[in-house]
Amino acid sequence: MQRQIGPLLVLRVSLCFLALLCTLSPQVVVGTELTEDTTWSGVVVLEDTVSVPSGIVLSIEPGTVVSMKNAVAIVISGQLLAEGTEEAPIRFTRYGAGIKWKQIMFVEAADSRLTNCIFEYANCAGDHKDYYNPGPKRYQYHEAVVLVASHVDFEKCVFQNLPSAGGEGDAIAIFSDDPNHPGNASANFRSCRFLSIGQGIHTRYSYVLVEDCYFVGKTGDNDDVDLYGESTPPPLVRRNLFDMPCEDDRIHPTKCSAIITENVIKGSSSDHGIVLRDKCTPIVTNNVISNCPNGGIAVENACTAILVNNTIVNCTKGIHCFDLGRAGFPYYLTPGGGTATVINCIIWDCSPSIQMEDSPNTQAKDRGSHVTVSYCDIKGGRNSISASGTYSTVAWGQGNINIDPRFADPANRDYHLKSQAGRWDPKSESWIEDNVSSPCIDSGDPSSDWAAELWPHGKRMNMGAYGGTPQASMSLSVVGDIADLDHNDTVDANDLLALAGMWLAQGVLLAEDLNHDGLVNFRDFAKLAASWRTDVGSGQEPFQIILGDKAKWSPQYTGYDPNLPGYHIVGDIASVTMRARADDLPETLILAIRTSPGMPPMLENFTFAAPCVMLTGEPFKGAELDYFTRDNSSVEWQGPSKVQTGTYFKFDVVGDEVHVTFLPPAIELLKVECRISWIDWYR
Repeated sequence: MQRQIGPLLVLRVSLCFLALLCTLSPQVVVGTELTEDTTWSGVVVLEDTVSVPSGIVLSIEPGTVVSMKNAVAIVISGQLLAEGTEEAPIRFTRYGAGIKWKQIMFVEAADSRLTNCIFEYANCAGDHKDYYNPGPKRYQYHEAVVLVASHVDFEKCVFQNLPSAGGEGDAIAIFSDDPNHPGNASANFRSCRFLSIGQGIHTRYSYVLVEDCYFVGKTGDNDDVDLYGESTPPPLVRRNLFDMPCEDDRIHPTKCSAIITENVIKGSSSDHGIVLRDKCTPIVTNNVISNCPNGGIAVENACTAILVNNTIVNCTKGIHCFDLGRAGFPYYLTPGGGTATVINCIIWDCSPSIQMEDSPNTQAKDRGSHVTVSYCDIKGGRNSISASGTYSTVAWGQGNINIDPRFADPANRDYHLKSQAGRWDPKSESWIEDNVSSPCIDSGDPSSDWAAELWPHGKRMNMGAYGGTPQASMSLSVVGDIADLDHNDTVDANDLLALAGMWLAQGVLLAEDLNHDGLVNFRDFAKLAASWRTDVGSGQEPFQIILGDKAKWSPQYTGYDPNLPGYHIVGDIASVTMRARADDLPETLILAIRTSPGMPPMLENFTFAAPCVMLTGEPFKGAELDYFTRDNSSVEWQGPSKVQTGTYFKFDVVGDEVHVTFLPPAIELLKVECRISWIDWYR
C-alpha cells in the first residue's frame, strides 16, 4: 500500500533542505567597508579585511560561524554586537587548515558587546616586551582582539587554539596610549575562559574588570593577566580560577595599583603566583596561592603593596620583596626594593615564609625591602623571615602566631579552616562540623571588618583567604545573634527589612538564609521573630567557658556572675576551657574555685595553657610560676623559665573559694582558646 506524505513532513523536509542549502552556500564577504547597519548569520566567509566605520552597527546572530581567510581582520570604529547563546555560540575561526586570520580590532569604537563567542586560530603569537619601549610608540599589535580607545564587554567568551592547539598566541590587548588614537580604553570580562594559549589579557593604562574567569594551561613567556600603567578606577581582578598547569606568572601588574581579590591560584610550573612591580600601591586580598616555585607573591622595584587575608601555601618563597633590576631597555623599571604590609595572612610550608633583599642599584632612592607583619599565622614565626643586606627591615607587629592552621584538605587544595562550629565545604556546598578548630578563627586584626562572615562569627575576622567573607569558618563564640543582620546588637525592624529585601532569594551563603536551607522564606522569618529583641549586646557574657571533666557550677551559680565578675566552679582535678567573646576585653575576670567541699580551700597545683604559652605551679607555696613557650601546637614546650606569680594572676582565699584573678596579660591571652586546670592535693 502506498503511503501518503503529510504536509507536516513536507514542511520538516523543506526546513532541513533550506538549512542544508545555508550550510552549503555560505555568505561570502569580499573585503569592504560597510555602508549601512549589517547582520551576519549562518556561515560567513571573509575574503579580506572588513571595516565597520563610525555610526555603523555590525550585528552577529547566535550560531554564526565567521570563517576568515589568511591575514583577514575585522576593524571596528562603529559598533559590534556579537551576542551568541550557550546553545548557539558565535565562532570566529579560520577558513581552513593552515589558515591564520589576523585579528578583531576596535579603534575609537562605540561600546560593543561580545557574548558566548569563541575565538580561535588567529595569527597572534607575540612578546609582551613589544610594548615596553618608552620611545616613539608604533605598536604592532599582535593579539587576536585589540581595543584602542574603546570599551567592550566580554561575557562567557572562550579563547582557544591560538594560533593553534597548545600555541603561544595572545588573546587580548587593551590600550589607552596609542599615539594615533589616544583615549581611554576599558573592558569587562565576565565568566570567560582562556584555554591553553599564551597571554590572556594585556593592558596599558586601561581599566579592566576580570571576574569569574578561568585560566588554564598558559604557555610561553607572557602572563595570564598582565596590567601595565595606572587607570581610573584601578583594574579589578576578582574571583578567578588560575588552574594548573601553566608557565610564567599568573597575575602581573606593573606600575599599576590593581585590586586583586578572591582569586584561587593553583600554582605555576615555573614562576610566581602574583607579581607586583614598580612604583604603585596594589591591594591584594582574600586570595589562595599555592605551589608556585618562584614565590607566592613578589613585590618588586619600589612597589608598596598591601596584602590582607591571603593564604599562601607550599611556595618556594611565600612573599619575596626585592629589586629585579632591568632598569634599562626594554623594561625601564624603577630601582629599589619592595615594601609590603601583611595583615591577617596565613603563610605555611614556604621556605622562607618571607624573603627580603636589598637593591643592588646604588642609585636607588631606597635600597631596602621592608615588611610589616601583624595578625598572621606564619610557619616558623619571625625566624622564617630572611633579610639579606643592611637596608631591609622587618616590623614584627602584634597578633602573629606560629600554629598549624588546620586546613580542611590541603592534599586537595582546600584551604578552608577546620571548625567545630562549622566549615564551608565547596564540594557539597554545605557546612561541616570538624572535631577540631583552627587557631586562625577569630584571630585576625580586631580592627578588620568581619561583618561579611556568617554567624557565629565571634565579631572578629578570621585569618586567611576566607576571613571576612561568607565562607569564613564559624566561631565557637556565640557573641551576637544570627538574626542581627545589620550587626548593631539589636534584632528589630531594620533586620526585618533586610530579610524582606531578599525574600524568596535562592542561593548558598546568604546571611538572610537563617536556617541555611538555600531559600529565604517564612522559616527564616520565624527564626528572626524568635530572636526579636533590642538588647542583643547588653546581656552577652564577656567570655565563653566550657566545663571539663569533674568541673561543675557552684550551687546557686550557673554561668557568668557579673557581681564577681566571673565564674564559680566546683571541682577537684578539674579543668575548664575559656575564650573571650568580643574584642573589647573586660578589665577584670575572676575564676572562683571550690575544690574539696567541707575542707579548707587550697590550690596546690594550677596550669594555664594558651596555644603557645603555658604557666604552671603551686601558687600558695612560692612567688613564681614555671613559664613555657612553643612556636606551634605540634612541637614540644620549651623551658621552663620563671615569672612572678603576680605578673599574670593573683591568688586569694575568699570564704570557701580560691579566687584566681586574671590580670591584663592573662586576659589578653584569652583572645584564643585556653585551658585552665587545677589539682588539690589537700586530702
